[in-house]
Amino acid sequence: MTITIIGWYGTETLGDCAILDGILNVISAFFPKTLVKLGSLYPYLTERTVYEEKQVFHDSAPNVSIEIFNEKDREDLESSIDGSDLLVMGGGPLCDIDEVYIIKHAFDYARIKGISRIIMGCGLGPIEREEYISVVREILMNSNKTSFRDDYSIQLAHSLYENDIDFNNISVIGDPALISVERYKRERTELLPSDKDYVAVNFWNPPTHLYHYKTQKFDNFKELLSAFSEHYKQVLLIPMSTFFIGNDDRYLYTRYAQLLSCEKIKIIHKPINLYELYRVYAEALACFGVRYHAIVMQTVLNGNNYIYDYTDPEHGKIAGFIAKLNTSFYQNRYYSIYNQSNFDAYEVVRELKTNNKFLYRTNNELEHYKKWLSEIV
Repeated sequence: MTITIIGWYGTETLGDCAILDGILNVISAFFPKTLVKLGSLYPYLTERTVYEEKQVFHDSAPNVSIEIFNEKDREDLESSIDGSDLLVMGGGPLCDIDEVYIIKHAFDYARIKGISRIIMGCGLGPIEREEYISVVREILMNSNKTSFRDDYSIQLAHSLYENDIDFNNISVIGDPALISVERYKRERTELLPSDKDYVAVNFWNPPTHLYHYKTQKFDNFKELLSAFSEHYKQVLLIPMSTFFIGNDDRYLYTRYAQLLSCEKIKIIHKPINLYELYRVYAEALACFGVRYHAIVMQTVLNGNNYIYDYTDPEHGKIAGFIAKLNTSFYQNRYYSIYNQSNFDAYEVVRELKTNNKFLYRTNNELEHYKKWLSEIV
């Protein structure tokens, strides 16, 4: 079996690595031996990713091998699809970015060649410009089967494309990254010590062309780090991205560390793999997250976490994830940048210091995806 996976690899964060790990887990559970041709916007970064995640990917998918190609090169993209049995749009958002044209071309080409096409665990949006709305419409129309990661994505699809696409082929399963995180929790966390006195923190400044926010809302982080340093022995700043495209989190962390000049604040400068990341979140006394997948991981692995939402609080991906949890636990552990009230860093600390934990219960995404895939292949 040969499968081509395309998407936003080449600019991957650790969240994207978790998505890929989850997809590989599904493929490995379904097919006895598979070659994955992995498309990348910047292949040299994805080569590094595959090297760093070698053990993680082997544990998830021992019968899967990976070859990387440049998906921005039309000849390479078409050649990869020609030799494949299945084309997969592998997670991430379908949104207002020029690169969706690559996905459109791939799906158009695979349809002409008679190769099955699926969208696996993607989100929809932010998408506002008619140009991109039209491109995504064609991608969805050319997909044999689509799974969204949350209900908000399918609701948005209905509002944009109600009369254009066949919703019988569209379902909601969940983010494939959850498969990776849950596997780690199931297999490893019983071995972890619980005496670490640190708070694990992730934050970033999202791109303004995708998210409409007030920049000053992110000045809250200086006050927050000061409050954390007063109440924890160590404040660990965890980068989810270490590539300049997609915003290397370490630049922002370094700026705050220099402003505060506090010995308790430590930045993890060395790129880490998924196992190392999961362990840091799982062992922390408390967590604070801004990036979407940091929030997902902290919620599943730790549970004593606070959510700072930069997306649409009613229809964004973070709200979509919280809705799937079906809990009121985060009512006092959530702040939206669209909120008119002031952010109280010390209230965050007080809430986390209660050490109450949300107990995440699996939705068995792996089994759902295996069943979903069996309906295609």
